[in-house]
Amino acid sequence: MKILSISTEQDAGAAINIDGKIVAAANEERFNRKKLFIGFPEISIKEVCKKVSLSFNDFDYIAVSTLNHIPSLDYKNLAFHQVIGEKLSRISPIQKALQTVGFTEFVKNSYSIIQGFYRNKVVKQLRELGFKQKVYFIDHHTCHGYAAYNTSGFDDCLVITLDGAGDGYCSKVFIPENYKLHNVHKIPFYGSPGYYYSYATNICGFKYGREGKLTGLAAFGNPEKTKKIFASRVNYDPKKMIFVNYGHYFNSEIKFLQKALSGFSKEDIAAGIQTHTEEIVTSYISDLVKKFNKTKIALCGGVFANVKLNQRISEIENIKELYVHPHMGDGGLAVGASFALLDQMNQIIKPYFLETAYLGPEYSDEEIMKELETSRCSFYKSENVSSVMAKAISEGKVVAYFNGAMEYGPRALGNRSIFVSAKDPHINQSLNDRLERSEFMPFAPIIMKEKENDYFKNLDSKHKCNRFMTITTDVKEKAKSDIPAAVHIDGTARFQSITKEQNSVVYKMLQIHEELTGVPAVINTSFNMHEEPIVESPKQAIDCFLRGHLDVLVIGNYVAEKIQTDAKDLEKNTLVSNKT
Repeated sequence: MKILSISTEQDAGAAINIDGKIVAAANEERFNRKKLFIGFPEISIKEVCKKVSLSFNDFDYIAVSTLNHIPSLDYKNLAFHQVIGEKLSRISPIQKALQTVGFTEFVKNSYSIIQGFYRNKVVKQLRELGFKQKVYFIDHHTCHGYAAYNTSGFDDCLVITLDGAGDGYCSKVFIPENYKLHNVHKIPFYGSPGYYYSYATNICGFKYGREGKLTGLAAFGNPEKTKKIFASRVNYDPKKMIFVNYGHYFNSEIKFLQKALSGFSKEDIAAGIQTHTEEIVTSYISDLVKKFNKTKIALCGGVFANVKLNQRISEIENIKELYVHPHMGDGGLAVGASFALLDQMNQIIKPYFLETAYLGPEYSDEEIMKELETSRCSFYKSENVSSVMAKAISEGKVVAYFNGAMEYGPRALGNRSIFVSAKDPHINQSLNDRLERSEFMPFAPIIMKEKENDYFKNLDSKHKCNRFMTITTDVKEKAKSDIPAAVHIDGTARFQSITKEQNSVVYKMLQIHEELTGVPAVINTSFNMHEEPIVESPKQAIDCFLRGHLDVLVIGNYVAEKIQTDAKDLEKNTLVSNKT
């Protein structure tokens, strides 16, 4: 069965599921260059179909994630229902009612009637593209749940979702039975700890969707200075196993927190919300593990983009294996929708482990060369780009790498990456300056799978997460001495392990780098400028390479060696050879 699935929520995208396997997935921001784009993913739909050579008529059904669309996540431009919710949150009886499933269902169902126009609009847009298949809309957290379960490879596990909100809830818990998920617990959206993390992000001066900056900043602060303030506004009730919001909603709560946190540093605010989130979420998951007696856990939802939180979850007693879906935020909803629809169609689909995230578009050498010929780069063709990269990195150069299929998810996993030596702890600042970034988390390292235990601790429960950079890990002394640029102030790193089977070119580069330097790891950061999505096309890669003043661009089997500043030089010196 062939299913096209889409999401129009934050980080909108499309995916293709054939007989229970994801064969293509991409998100609209990569194509239209609008970060975390919300809306109809027209380009993504066309690109995933192109990748697997399917026409619009080839699909059996279309799945759309989320019943009730949220058109904006900008606190300065709230949707109508968000404005109403903000006002009602100041009324005590309604505030208490919003903590209950019954009232939440009433609110969700009432809003669903209004949202009929949204669903009709999406169907109309699909019809205008040429799709004639029946369209199914699927609950938000059900999509998150199926994304986690069906790509985890776990037959039996506990599936937990947690985000800001989606279709009335911030969290749902599922148990599989005969490969179908059964919802056994849920928490209304009003108690969402994800909202409070977002509020703190806003208060610290970062945009919505940039919560990762706060995670990195938290290690520099003292959580004890501000944690109690957050705990007084949102907390966990172990008797009911729910999160309880004692505060208000959106801007009303942000104003309260701004006043309460006045005088505290951004570092202390970040540390307070990070520690408090870790404590209440791990308490919640620990209680779920005990109640349902499961040792394998599959997670999805935007809160699990917090890599430090995921490490704390992996350390919970009795958790033997943890899996975090690689596109854990709303960008992964389309993938989950396809599996959820298969369930609705009574298709028995056994979970499989998503071996690779290389599910996006890829380009031929001919397409790459066409862009290089009109660029301001001199370039040559190489028969061994792995060796070229390893040598350049060992010499202290910054290498931009573009090759193969684009990664699915928010992480650069080796095909749209920037590589640099992790030996110099000052490289973080200099590279951030080049890319115009303001990051607090150190850059992540990529390492050969067989070497990971030499550098990192306690990997047993985390091995599936480390493939996709969805978790931090405590480092060993060898990491501090060999790759200090990749080690955070708290003694952790968010690393990616890689095998030859996953990415032969990058793996070989690491092998040669180890031969040259004795170190089997390098920095791997995303190939993009500040506030821009990761590059998708050769043209975008060349543009970012030039604007970022990077040293070497390896693109397909070509190496761009230098930047031409004079048009006449470009005409004279552009060359294509078989130089290695």
